[in-house]
Amino acid sequence: MALAKSDQSGEPRARAVRYYDIDALRVLMTLLLLYYHVGKVFDSAYSHIGNRETSWTLELFTAFIAQWQMPLFFLMAGSATCLALRFRPGRQYVAERIRRLLIPFIFGILVLVPFTVYIERINPSVRRASPIDFNGSFFEFYPHFFQGMYPAGNFSPHHLWYVSYLFVFSLFLLPFFLYLRNHATGQRPIAAFADFISRGRAILLLAVPIALIQVVFSDSYPRSPTGYSFWMNNLQYVAMLVYGYLLVADRRVLGAVERNRRVALAVGLVLAAALIILLNVRDYSAQSAPPLSFTSSLAFWNVITTPRYVVEWTLFASGEWFLLVAIVGYGHQYLNFNSGLLQYASEIAYPFYILHQVFVIVIASYVVQWNAGVAPKFLIISTAALIATVASCEMVKQTGPTRFLFGQKARRKPAPELAAGRAGAEERAA
Repeated sequence: MALAKSDQSGEPRARAVRYYDIDALRVLMTLLLLYYHVGKVFDSAYSHIGNRETSWTLELFTAFIAQWQMPLFFLMAGSATCLALRFRPGRQYVAERIRRLLIPFIFGILVLVPFTVYIERINPSVRRASPIDFNGSFFEFYPHFFQGMYPAGNFSPHHLWYVSYLFVFSLFLLPFFLYLRNHATGQRPIAAFADFISRGRAILLLAVPIALIQVVFSDSYPRSPTGYSFWMNNLQYVAMLVYGYLLVADRRVLGAVERNRRVALAVGLVLAAALIILLNVRDYSAQSAPPLSFTSSLAFWNVITTPRYVVEWTLFASGEWFLLVAIVGYGHQYLNFNSGLLQYASEIAYPFYILHQVFVIVIASYVVQWNAGVAPKFLIISTAALIATVASCEMVKQTGPTRFLFGQKARRKPAPELAAGRAGAEERAA
């Protein structure tokens, strides 16, 4: 995440500054994603493996996180792209995207996701998003994984959809990002954008394009298995990548985010609460079942656009962006420092993302069948999945082939004097 000076051709020279808060936010969001997926086990809206008893508290927890978590991942990825292109030519960036995103995605689709779908299929006694059953071993099931699209069929990227989206969007936007990087052509529009956005509360106006995307495309087709519009998701995430790039392209933009973090947090929380209340009133007035989560209510509500429809999606989009501004602003204020813990967590964050849902689904498939309450089950699943995922990440770090399959850089051999110093430190510690 290092900044570098550029010459007149836009090619990078020397690295200068590192944004540790971007690393820290990525680590924290990846960890939070594990607890989000465990929370979905007790959410009545949508889950691969679900507990019979649901929890309205956990539904609110997952609904609130779902409003901004994946947009934040794309926002941070856009910032990382800006910083990476400061000291990488376009060809090297493409090669790294293939190594870091495409190869782990293919590996996950061929090895990890089939096993999680298999676990769902052999557990007919638990609540599941897809009710298809299978009797037999994993190796007997494996050929069936490629039959039909989940949930009606078996094939699915599951949580690895983010990796594939990020790969495609990164390559799609690369010419635009290279244009912005070029000192002769790109600095002028970046400077103009920073001049405007750094004034007063102007940074909050970036919610308007997101709201327009969600209002216009939320009811369009095709739809993902979770009910969201394909076009709404794609356009929103592309916008977040661009926002993330611009966030660190000029220091004034990030400064505006940090200055507005308090008001963004306050207004974002109010908008999120207003949306929940509005959707609860709507669901009860329609004499429907008790409301699930505001995200699922929005996703599955297919109606012709009405004023209320516009209000609900505008509240959703505005609350999303304001909360993102608050999170990034507070992160830059309090998390922009290095530590040994951050270095360790940053190294395993990506394999943690790839592996965590496998352990959540496997462990949950057993725990949900126990005669216990929601709270102890949530604690057991999350703790066991956390320990198993971290332990697996440690195993991934140990060999070159596993590091390659999980998108990590090859382990560098320390210089002789560094190795000697490390050996001396180990002896003193012993």
